[in-house]
Amino acid sequence: MAGWKGRFRVKGQTFDNEILSGGLSFLGGLFTGSQADRAAAIRLESADGQDSVTVSNTPTFEVSGNTLTVSLVATFSSAQMTFDAANAYLVSNQGVDISRADVVIPQGSAVEVTREDIFTVNA
Repeated sequence: MAGWKGRFRVKGQTFDNEILSGGLSFLGGLFTGSQADRAAAIRLESADGQDSVTVSNTPTFEVSGNTLTVSLVATFSSAQMTFDAANAYLVSNQGVDISRADVVIPQGSAVEVTREDIFTVNA
């Protein structure tokens, strides 16, 4: 039996997410080792979708026992945050949205956003 939990973390708060259509390719790539669709960026967006900012980074992988954690950290400066962010997206290197969460990040906030995908396999 296996399990998958994805979440965003912002300033100590955890935000559960919804997996979007691009999430299936992302999952498949993790298990096959494909680099075609991999997590590459986090995008913050205003509630109306009119404003957004994206920060790219390289994901890290950590294995502990029967758990694999894939993390992507994006640091947004106060200068980048010219709007109130209401949505966070994990974006693939192909520009496809993988997952989305409702967040609350006020305009002008310097913030670090972490996306974690935790995979557990029970023997």
